Amino acid sequence: MTTRAAREDYVRPPIVATERPSKRAAVWRFRLVFGLILAAVVVGVFFLYQALTAGPGEGSPGVGQGRPAVMLWR
Repeated sequence: MTTRAAREDYVRPPIVATERPSKRAAVWRFRLVFGLILAAVVVGVFFLYQALTAGPGEGSPGVGQGRPAVMLWR
């Protein structure tokens, strides 16, 4: 019989012994990163909507388009 099973169960100890990370900190870190990613997606969708609708964002879209106003009477 061989002792191969003994070698498979071996767990190498860590090189630097550190305290186990807090689960509470990991949960809040996940929430923070998820919130930032969600906010970035919302902002991206907003800018994509603005680009696709091609509206100037104020007043009547399509009126003026950056041209100077024409005076009809003096």
